[in-house]
Amino acid sequence: MVFKALPFLVQIPENSLQVKCHYCKAEFIVTLKEYNKSRWKKFWCSDECKMDDRTYRKFRRRNPAVTTPEKKVAAFIRQNKLPYRYTGDGTFWLEKVNPDFININGEKKAIEVFGCYWHKCPHCFPNVARKVKNFQTEQGRKELFKKYGWDVIILWEHDLVQRGWRTNLLRRLTNADN
Repeated sequence: MVFKALPFLVQIPENSLQVKCHYCKAEFIVTLKEYNKSRWKKFWCSDECKMDDRTYRKFRRRNPAVTTPEKKVAAFIRQNKLPYRYTGDGTFWLEKVNPDFININGEKKAIEVFGCYWHKCPHCFPNVARKVKNFQTEQGRKELFKKYGWDVIILWEHDLVQRGWRTNLLRRLTNADN
């Protein structure tokens, strides 16, 4: 049995312990029986916190690090002092999509960096039989972002090794109609 939201000074009932939520760090009381039953001694103050914590951990397992193409684009954005922020770490979501970079000046613009293998590049992997969900394709992403009024610039991994990719990207970012 979990008791919610503790006031500042509360008398803890007998056979109970005060613990912190593993996700939001809010303090609450659990019974000793529940405490002893828990194998890892992790507690959540609500089902919402438990689901948010699991979703975040699952996302971090799938996306453990920034990819090399994302690092290249991030360095380019920093060098040119462009108004974009890296959000590929799960800090911003649009429906079920987590864009790599978003504009921080209030414009609804995003940059997606697609890996050629994972997003089935038609130039690099034309004969790959691997199925890709629609929202992971270039056209699917553009449709999803357009539905919410966003402009999206999609960069493929193979574009970042060609000469002049920096000037091409700068032109696309400053151009109003992409």
